Amino acid sequence: MAIYDCPAMSWSEFQNIPDGTEVWNHGDAQCVALANQFNEGVLGGGFVAVPNALSWWTNGNVAAVHGFDRITSSPQPGDIFIASCEIYDCTNGHIGVVVRGWDGSTFGTMEQNVYGKYVSRHNRTMANVDGFLRPINQSPLTPPSPALLGTQRQAGEGGANRRAGASSQSELLEPSLEPNEVGNFVNWAHGEDPYGNGNDVWFQGVSGNWFYSGAFTDTGTHDLTDVTPATVVADTVESGSKPSVKPENNEHQEKPVSIPSAKPQTPEQIQAYLDKQNALASGIKPADLGAIITNPVTRKVVWAVYGLLGIFIVGVMGGLTAAQWIAPEWFIFATGVYTAISPAFASLAMANIDTKKAEES
Repeated sequence: MAIYDCPAMSWSEFQNIPDGTEVWNHGDAQCVALANQFNEGVLGGGFVAVPNALSWWTNGNVAAVHGFDRITSSPQPGDIFIASCEIYDCTNGHIGVVVRGWDGSTFGTMEQNVYGKYVSRHNRTMANVDGFLRPINQSPLTPPSPALLGTQRQAGEGGANRRAGASSQSELLEPSLEPNEVGNFVNWAHGEDPYGNGNDVWFQGVSGNWFYSGAFTDTGTHDLTDVTPATVVADTVESGSKPSVKPENNEHQEKPVSIPSAKPQTPEQIQAYLDKQNALASGIKPADLGAIITNPVTRKVVWAVYGLLGIFIVGVMGGLTAAQWIAPEWFIFATGVYTAISPAFASLAMANIDTKKAEES
């Protein structure tokens, strides 16, 4: 792949130029060709007409004429670095573009003509770096926010999660809004305050899904309709069966919050739920199955099925416990019913014993 004559491109497109690409500028693919591609193609500047890379720094007119500040420390993305001697050419120097800022020991670069006349990426220290040229006009690197309608909101740098309800515990849906993506909204409601910072406002999109307002550059409720009634809150709690720890905005960590759950979550809650279901099932008056099922063979088959069902329930419960999963509500209820009807099947066992005794006598 090759790029010729400094075509216009965005900062994002420049950073996505793959390694191995040849960048040709004014007839050659030296290291200065990549710097000129950045200056002319991304920043919209003019050709830097100096004899070599080192002259970008030593010739003071370059910064003045082409709109750069001269920086000697703490490089940041969008700076142009110039170096000379040691691993660099002492006479002509070397030049590249900073794509990762200074982390205390290194910074990341895009360069050309290191191992050959093509683009490559490197982590550089400050050793033998003469300085940095920082664009005074940073607008190509930080495009202005788009003009928004009153019902639109732009996602912040962390994007915005899409939820089934106005809570971080409700189901996480796809797709989420990417950083700087604009969403269209119709309503807002008070829901969960996921960070405990006093903001419990959630926006409802045209899709009917919910987004935490703190994930947007504009958290205001203007031009949107308040639909906070209890049904919204109830739906939020109902959808809390699939919690997610993914942050709702560009903060790194979500603070723990206490949200009522419609399902048992702890062993104590599960036992209480099971006791409740057993109490309901115990109200069923057990029938004397031994008297109802008079055929001995049929009684043995029914008893065998009941016994196998018990083994199945115990096995499933053991597997769920080993996997640390919460048993489904229907399974817990079925277990309670199974336990409650055990007296009826006890009568069936007694009838089987009586039949066996009668056969032996």
